[in-house]
Amino acid sequence: MSDHDSDRELPAAQKCGELCKEFSEITGANSAEAQMYLQQHDWNLEAAIAYYYEDRPSDSDEPSAKIRKSAATCEDPSRLSVLSWNLDGLDNVSLFTRTKAAIETLKKEDADVVFLQEVVHQSWQILQDDLSTLYHLIPASTSDPYFTAVLLKITTVFLDSKKVQPFFTSVMMRKLQILHVNVKGIDVKLMNTHLESTAAHSVERLRQLKICFDEIASTDPKYNVIFGGDLNLNANDMRSATIPKSVVDIWEMLGSKPETRYTWDTRYNTNKQMDGPGRPRCRFDRFYFRSSCTKNIVPYGFNLTGIEKIKNCSKFASDHWGIHSHFHIATE
Repeated sequence: MSDHDSDRELPAAQKCGELCKEFSEITGANSAEAQMYLQQHDWNLEAAIAYYYEDRPSDSDEPSAKIRKSAATCEDPSRLSVLSWNLDGLDNVSLFTRTKAAIETLKKEDADVVFLQEVVHQSWQILQDDLSTLYHLIPASTSDPYFTAVLLKITTVFLDSKKVQPFFTSVMMRKLQILHVNVKGIDVKLMNTHLESTAAHSVERLRQLKICFDEIASTDPKYNVIFGGDLNLNANDMRSATIPKSVVDIWEMLGSKPETRYTWDTRYNTNKQMDGPGRPRCRFDRFYFRSSCTKNIVPYGFNLTGIEKIKNCSKFASDHWGIHSHFHIATE
């Protein structure tokens, strides 16, 4: 099935958000857990809640209990989460309000690592003002009119090294951010990028993707590698791309849930008004993962964020949904 087709009718994004909120209010679970349980039960709230309570073990040392505990507390040593979001900073409409809403979402999601794309100077200043006590904010380049950035949670992620790899043939100033970090005792290589946009630039986009995969392939096997961002990939691109055998698409690895397929979804996200009868739905935003030789972190959850409209505003925080991936860290 292509990324532009859905195999069954699903609740609207707003309805999904309401169900997640209600699930969390009843059970005390966080938003990621709520979305995972609801997905498993086709968004039937009563069935998801019933299973949630049935699934709760009495022994808190059970692996599933550790995962639930880790999903609730960022400082728990058994949990790592990484969020990626294109903030659509090139759209000036309600930019201040949208940026503030995105920041509130980031605080709520409480990820250890945040990949941002399409950050502009006005948004960057707001991000620094509001998040600098929580995150170490690292831009790819503030000399460009827009850029990517990586946010590292001060209490859980420690930076070892960083570099920026320009895509020299890009006509859109695109770059690859590479950071080596230690997260709760685990070595992780982070790669954040915004690949060339639009169908007309598919050849350049695929060239950039290959550079990224080659970078992963050359990485010391002691590192777990998390690569993601707004990759702008479409079905035609994927037919031409070669993904290394050691690399997995996290969304696919976790079951290709249709509820979390589309990250740029003009059927439900009304920030962009499209000409013509079609309402494009695309999986532009992705996470890829390569495990270390010791396989000490394992993806277990994937959810969308930023799917609610801003109160008293006709806009969402961005025309993209954010993606949030959760990992279980093996502890001795």
